[in-house]
Amino acid sequence: MIQKLKTIGLHVATLALLAVPLAGVAAQPAYAQEKVGPVKAGEECKAPYQQLNANNCKIVGWILLITNALSGMVSIIIAGSLVYAGIQYASAGADPQKVMAARKRIRDSIIALLFFIFAWAFLQWLIPGGIV
Repeated sequence: MIQKLKTIGLHVATLALLAVPLAGVAAQPAYAQEKVGPVKAGEECKAPYQQLNANNCKIVGWILLITNALSGMVSIIIAGSLVYAGIQYASAGADPQKVMAARKRIRDSIIALLFFIFAWAFLQWLIPGGIV
């Protein structure tokens, strides 16, 4: 039990050390040009010097559509996985292998949820104006 707590503490400390450098690169306000200029590559965005959004730029609209669809699918899959893991845990009885399999599924579902949240936050930071 103590070894397990040490391992968990080591993982938390590692994550904290990885999070500290990320705080330094957090989105800071830029005192430069606030409006996005015209896009030259495909000329799909017809909004020179305006904030890009789904109404005036097809690329942003497609990114928004894809992220919303993926968000819905990921939430359904993670919720289904957690429900299945709960049923698996409840029906495990005294079999330690089934209990460990259920716990592993719960842990993996939570890790997937955290990964998705961080990926979504990265897209919020990366895309001007966010993806909401």
